[in-house]
Amino acid sequence: MLQSKNSLDTVEVSVASERAEAVGGVLIAFFAALMAISQMVNGELEEEMMIAHNKVVNYSS
Repeated sequence: MLQSKNSLDTVEVSVASERAEAVGGVLIAFFAALMAISQMVNGELEEEMMIAHNKVVNYSS
């Protein structure tokens, strides 16, 4: 009892799964950009804090 398989079977992808992948990709890109911007802002604030701290240390000497 052997069943022969057609070698030309196709896989159907629903439109909903394609839409979900597209939305997921956009969300990942959005959050990656948001994280990059927050890292830049954090770096600038950290540098300003170090400069302010050095000024306070210089004044107290």
